[in-house]
Amino acid sequence: MRTAEAAKTIDVNALVIYALQHSSQVRAISDNYLIQRTAITEAAAAFDVRTFTDTRFIQVNEPVGNTLTTGGPPRFLNENFKASAGVRKKTASGGTLELSQRFGLQASNSVFFQPIQQGNSRLALSFTQPLLNKAGQAYNSSVITLAELDTRMAVDQTSQELQDHLLKVTKAYWELRLARTALMQKQRLYERGKTIQIELDARQDVDASQNQLVRARAAVSSRRAELARAEATIKNAEARIRALVNAPELLADVRLELVPTESPAIDYFAVKLEDARATALQNRPEVDQALAQIQAVHVNLDVSRNDLRPVLDLVLESYLTGLQGQYDIAGSFAQQFSQGAPSYTAGLV
Repeated sequence: MRTAEAAKTIDVNALVIYALQHSSQVRAISDNYLIQRTAITEAAAAFDVRTFTDTRFIQVNEPVGNTLTTGGPPRFLNENFKASAGVRKKTASGGTLELSQRFGLQASNSVFFQPIQQGNSRLALSFTQPLLNKAGQAYNSSVITLAELDTRMAVDQTSQELQDHLLKVTKAYWELRLARTALMQKQRLYERGKTIQIELDARQDVDASQNQLVRARAAVSSRRAELARAEATIKNAEARIRALVNAPELLADVRLELVPTESPAIDYFAVKLEDARATALQNRPEVDQALAQIQAVHVNLDVSRNDLRPVLDLVLESYLTGLQGQYDIAGSFAQQFSQGAPSYTAGLV
């Protein structure tokens, strides 16, 4: 239609492919899902093995109120440095397993403190298991379950937004075709009106009245204005397609005329209401998203019920210790495994 400008033929499928490949909105919609998916990794990280260290230096200088504290000196002087390191892991059932190794240096002015300069060590293994509150795999994996449901809802949201965007692309195509068809019709109306005006101008000295001439000229002017508006509508439709698709070949030249090649289908498709409803329940992302939200509410309800239970924890611990003089930490570490036997603790909190 615009012979002075270049033209490019388009159809619905081509625009959809262009949109999937180049549209900034499609990329943004896809990124939302990718961002939400990282929440699963974050939730699962609560069950990763964690390392820890703890160091502390304590110096005590206190008056003595009991001679048994120091055996004579009026003030109790004590220096204690200890450092520990280990690993800790949370189990799927909610328990906490911890393995740690501690080393210490201690000196005191008490006459009962033997040996005087001590190097000590302790290897400890402990396990704490909730029995009521915060117990069970369902409770402790609820964060992961909720993250998976949120990701599933994000997938449905992405699908819905993507379908909406591609529907906008499709509508923009047909709006462009409709606008071009309307322009052709308005062009014919303008040409017919112009022909009638020319005939009336030629017959004004014969049988054409002045009133007919004025009405014909007004109609031609009105149709000329409608042509301008129709051309503007076409360019607006093309601009909308370019914005929705964002394809480089369409953005290279804004004067490029987009020529639709696909015609509307005239075939009749009979659709039963029951079949349409069943198909929607199976395939619409909004339905799946609503079901995921219901599941998330059930998970939160189970978590809340668990939080109402009283706290009852099983505590188990076993440890090996070593002690040497002259700040001999290496000797105390070896003594852990060469002398004595493990100590044990078991109880309920």
